[in-house]
Amino acid sequence: MKKYVLLIVAVFVSLNICAQEDSLWTLKLKEVIVEDDNGNNFQSRVLKDVIQRIRPHDIGEVFADQPGFGVIKRGNFAMEPVLRSFKYDQLNIRYNASAVVKNACPSRMDPVTVHVTPEELERIEIIKGPYSVRYGQTFGGIINLVNAAPEFTDKLSLGGLFESGYETNGQGKYSSININPSMKRISLNVAANWKSYENYKSGSGDEIASSFNTAGYKIQLGLKPRKNQLLQIAYRQNFVTDVLHAGLPMDADEDLSSIFDLAYNWESLLPFINNVSLKAYFSDVDHVMSNKLRPNFVMVNAESIVESSTGGAKLELELPVARGQLFTGIDYQAVAKDGARTRKIITNPCTGVTPAQPILFTDLIWQDSYAITYGLFSEWSGKLGDKTYTTAGLRLDHFNSESNDPADDFYALYLNEETYETGVQLSGGISLKHYLSDKSELKLAVGKGVRNADLLERYVNHFTVGMDAYEYVGNPNLKPEQNYQTDVSYTYRAKKAAFAINVFYSYVNDYITAVVDSSLNKKFLPCLEPAHAKRFVNIKKAFQTGLEFTANYRLSNRWTIKGDASYVYAQNLEWNEPLAEIPPFSTHLSVQYNRKKIRADLAWRVVAAQERVSGTFNESQSEAFQLLDFHIKYDPWEMLSTYLSVTNIFDLNYYEHLSRPYRNMTSNSMYFEPGRSVNIGIRLKF
Repeated sequence: MKKYVLLIVAVFVSLNICAQEDSLWTLKLKEVIVEDDNGNNFQSRVLKDVIQRIRPHDIGEVFADQPGFGVIKRGNFAMEPVLRSFKYDQLNIRYNASAVVKNACPSRMDPVTVHVTPEELERIEIIKGPYSVRYGQTFGGIINLVNAAPEFTDKLSLGGLFESGYETNGQGKYSSININPSMKRISLNVAANWKSYENYKSGSGDEIASSFNTAGYKIQLGLKPRKNQLLQIAYRQNFVTDVLHAGLPMDADEDLSSIFDLAYNWESLLPFINNVSLKAYFSDVDHVMSNKLRPNFVMVNAESIVESSTGGAKLELELPVARGQLFTGIDYQAVAKDGARTRKIITNPCTGVTPAQPILFTDLIWQDSYAITYGLFSEWSGKLGDKTYTTAGLRLDHFNSESNDPADDFYALYLNEETYETGVQLSGGISLKHYLSDKSELKLAVGKGVRNADLLERYVNHFTVGMDAYEYVGNPNLKPEQNYQTDVSYTYRAKKAAFAINVFYSYVNDYITAVVDSSLNKKFLPCLEPAHAKRFVNIKKAFQTGLEFTANYRLSNRWTIKGDASYVYAQNLEWNEPLAEIPPFSTHLSVQYNRKKIRADLAWRVVAAQERVSGTFNESQSEAFQLLDFHIKYDPWEMLSTYLSVTNIFDLNYYEHLSRPYRNMTSNSMYFEPGRSVNIGIRLKF
């Protein structure tokens, strides 16, 4: 903690924020990854109006309707995106291209997508592949959650908005407020939000354990100390309580996260330096989970108190080089996790014997572990000709990790080998965009992404953190995963119609997975199957391939038809079976109506059955389903917007392939999605 505080203080001292300048100068904080239409990465955007239309519980839910994505769901809150076959730390998810938050819960009740609310986002930017080196070590893709940049006005002004709504299925209530006073040199944004949802009912009328409560606030300050400088300081906290995770053995009692984010830009520092960017951040997550609402609580009272801290910084220079820009710099990231589970045994679950006094045990979860990564990168973007653009970059990383308090059995297993350094790792890529005509373009990208094993894969010690019933044991000697990926796409745009098709192939060396180890007996509840634990290992070869297709056709000035389809095929070549948790083939088709005051769409979603599943992880096949949703937005006045949506119109009973089935509940079931639901809301600008 001390080193992060010292880092932040040093950054503040270096900013020279006391300088004064009389002229007003508009400077945009360079927080975006997808910068313009000539970007060469395989990128896409989810814009603010789409997020508002969905009105998601958390950011993870947004990705359910995005081509190439699926969503892992363990409850009605804290959902996680899966891009093709990549998930968890295989995706580089950041706030404003900077801040990172790491989960404290080993079962990921608190993934990165829950610590910022959807209401405050301007857009979500996505790069599908390891095709940029500027934003930290990237393996399978980048997701950038972008807030609005500070706005400055000639005179003192006050703006803001208020939003509130209600969802019938689950009696969901939500509200948010945003206030934005601004002047020539100062812009302040203060926001707060609140949500409360009860259990919803599935299409068959069954009540699904799914309730949650969340609240949070954000303070963002923008300063212009000089005409070509911009400083942004942001602090946010999010409070989550009483989350029922039916797909996990415990529920989340409390989750408190804090994020401090600082960004400083200095444009035109010298004739040969277009921009200097300095960013620093620190995030902290305190998480409490228990089984107090589960049937086994009468025999074993279990509670876990865990924490996660992440800090980092980046210094980047933008230089004019050879008909383009060269971005070069250094970055740093440190992650530390700790915490333990306490178990009070009232009745021995294996023998049925009740001791005279309850027996207390303490199980180390993270074993006071940490990981540190240093990076050096350079990336050039520019023109190769009048119709050809390119981006090319290289990155060097050094990584090391350690457990400061290993459990006795873990220490004995690895004979004090839990400190591990990977040495220097090389990653990078090149992408090309060529305009075939004024209506069509062809893009090609080739890249290598690298990912070091996370702290769970290295140091978890006999906890059931996977999709199956096995206990998992970490391996501090895991090699980094290496993803060699290629994407090819073709896009055509005409006056009324447009379509794009993208084909990809990814070959992974040293893929990290888990396998049953007969030398590791089950540690907890040894009377129950399975008898052995799984250990994380590297396998030599795995691959994925597939395609994504999008199209739209404008019937008239008011009517548009849009559609997309995506498919991924992923295989573990060493075990000759599919990789686990792969989204099934899915398509979307919508008819949209757009006038000045009214926007409406009728959306049809078709998801195929997923029959390619992993036997090693006891993964279940899933059934096909079709959904029909309706959304409408009406703006009676410029300052007022009203929303109405009806989801799952035909009240179908269905579940998503990536949703986890019930665990440690009174009955066994798949995790069924909500039946028909009506969502109404208002948005007031002032």
